[in-house]
Amino acid sequence: MILSNGCSFTEGYDLPRNQHPWPYHISKNIKIKNKNLALGGSSNRKIFRTTIEEILTGSEPKLVVIGWTFHNRTEITHNNGYYCRYTNTSVLPEMSDGFIPDDLDEIHKFWTLHMHNEFLNYREFVYNVLLLQEFLKNKNIKFRFFMALDNNYFSDFLNKTENAQKFCDLGWHWEKIDNILPSDSENNFYSELLNTVKKIDLKKWILPNTNMNTVLSNAGFSTDQTMHFYEDGHKYWSEIILDSL
Repeated sequence: MILSNGCSFTEGYDLPRNQHPWPYHISKNIKIKNKNLALGGSSNRKIFRTTIEEILTGSEPKLVVIGWTFHNRTEITHNNGYYCRYTNTSVLPEMSDGFIPDDLDEIHKFWTLHMHNEFLNYREFVYNVLLLQEFLKNKNIKFRFFMALDNNYFSDFLNKTENAQKFCDLGWHWEKIDNILPSDSENNFYSELLNTVKKIDLKKWILPNTNMNTVLSNAGFSTDQTMHFYEDGHKYWSEIILDSL
């Protein structure tokens, strides 16, 4: 089995009924069944959690391919017993029974104003990448990672750029206009993240210094009104993944 996980770019969100996302084309090409856990609006926290859960409770896959997403997303719990997907614009329920809580807008506003922290989200992303990498290596499961919508910024840490320092600003938020560079105490977090990034095996990454969205856009593939690619773009991306195996 091939196990794929990610956000809408892996789910194949908004594709016409007769079209398929890149996991389907990989499965078809190498003739191994695929299980796609991806869901639009997913955070890296959810991607990490559900991948681990699937491997521990289901059949171990022969190959895992992960399309990591925006680090400013997260996963929060609802008191009705559901997980919710937090994005910069909304909170989305993760459920299949049709029940949608009526307080999601209120939750989004409260979380954004009082709970959200992009430094912690990015820090967690880096550790989740490393933890999943080591988990898969210990189980001798072949894997490939890539970024779907945004860059991973690992090269910024390795090259010690000012952009990397921005990710260690403890008060940094998406589109916040008064970001400042880290104080001396915050530089401890920069050193911590740099040391963690150095442990990430970039040879297991597909085009580690860019992302699927940028590659397909530069290659001229068109998108629908929700900015998601059609099947021709997904097939092209599947070929890039297959070439890396």
